[in-house]
Amino acid sequence: MKRINQIIGSGLIARTLNGVDFGRPTLVLASGVSDSQETRAEAFCREADLVEQAITRHPGLHAVYCSTCSIDSGVVTPYTTHKLNMERLVTGAAASCHVFRLPQVVGLVHNRTLVSHFVDSILLDRVLKVQTRATRNLLDVRDFARVAALMVRSDAGAGGPQIIASATQVPVTDIVAEIARLLDRPARTEMQVEGYSQVIATDFLRGQLPADDPLFDPGHWRVILQHYVPLMAREVMP
Repeated sequence: MKRINQIIGSGLIARTLNGVDFGRPTLVLASGVSDSQETRAEAFCREADLVEQAITRHPGLHAVYCSTCSIDSGVVTPYTTHKLNMERLVTGAAASCHVFRLPQVVGLVHNRTLVSHFVDSILLDRVLKVQTRATRNLLDVRDFARVAALMVRSDAGAGGPQIIASATQVPVTDIVAEIARLLDRPARTEMQVEGYSQVIATDFLRGQLPADDPLFDPGHWRVILQHYVPLMAREVMP
């Protein structure tokens, strides 16, 4: 049977999942609110309308929707509330689906994400405000595509939210220091004694992947940065 993917969106996740073999005709819902600082009701309504219309137009396709791990960390913001509502919309409207809760997805992007923001700031000698109590979980977008395809093909965790993330929560201070080392530039930082530690359980994921999968390697976050930081640097200062 010919594999049919309908991709809604044009950002990093949409581009990465385009052409992935999910083992079944799939509707990838990857267009919507990605900025965790978003508060505008119209932005949230626009995504809800887009997702609902896409599912209605493609009722026979298995839906894949990307949500956020911040929900599991107990962070309550307009963004996390919206993502939780979107999870309920997708699971209620789609005939079948996978909903993936993701941490900080790392890839080559042109918008403001955690790693790209740090790279830009260090290269342009801007002051970085760093929360000393914050930890973050870095997920290579290529690892996400690999694991998402495996779970959709096997139907593992279908119908409800599942986490795809690394097993390691990294202090933001360590992430900044590693990026500065890779760039061979000093980071001008303003340390703030605040922030929260992400709470991300990977128990279900460990049941789907071999024990030696890169996601369970405590040092994998450094490998991710080693790959992407030089690419991002060339985008800032070609």
